[in-house]
Amino acid sequence: MILKRATGVPVADYLEQKIWEPIGTEFPISKCLDERGFERMESGINARAIDYAKFGRLNLIMAAGKMCRGFLKSGLFLPLFRDDQ
Repeated sequence: MILKRATGVPVADYLEQKIWEPIGTEFPISKCLDERGFERMESGINARAIDYAKFGRLNLIMAAGKMCRGFLKSGLFLPLFRDDQ
């Protein structure tokens, strides 16, 4: 709720714009809404296996210390997610 208020964008949409699309996922995030239309964040991320693998690869890169401040913003990570690797 805080992220949505700060950005004016629903949490799933924000994640999709800032991380999901830039890492080259193949499918959009599936949202789970309650009866009032609010996102149910306790459900976590609902995605396909190939996109979880790309998200996992991003986390491994971050854990290995190969990611510095502004890395996502700069777009430098995109070659790491090519399908031919």
